Amino acid sequence: MPIIAWLIFVAAATLEVAGNATMRNGLRGNRAILIAGGVSMLGCYGVVVNSLQWDFSRLLGVYVPCSRRLACSAAASVFLLFQACLGLKINGPDSQNTGGVRG
Repeated sequence: MPIIAWLIFVAAATLEVAGNATMRNGLRGNRAILIAGGVSMLGCYGVVVNSLQWDFSRLLGVYVPCSRRLACSAAASVFLLFQACLGLKINGPDSQNTGGVRG
């Protein structure tokens, strides 16, 4: 498979993951600008993924694993980032460990 096809799949998967996340944040926060951004990213995703002139079964067979790998990598990165930030906040130098005893 040509390198341009892989680059197109990575771009499409990135737009899909980012568009879904932006849309979710917009819907949860009731922010129209994020909803509009998510809609535009998902629209661009549709254009990019269909820019290859392949039949649908071949396109689907190659794109789905590529997008899932990127989505899982993004989710793991975000989870590790939040875990690191939360861990630093709880166990930072200013926190006091009382062993569960208050007073």
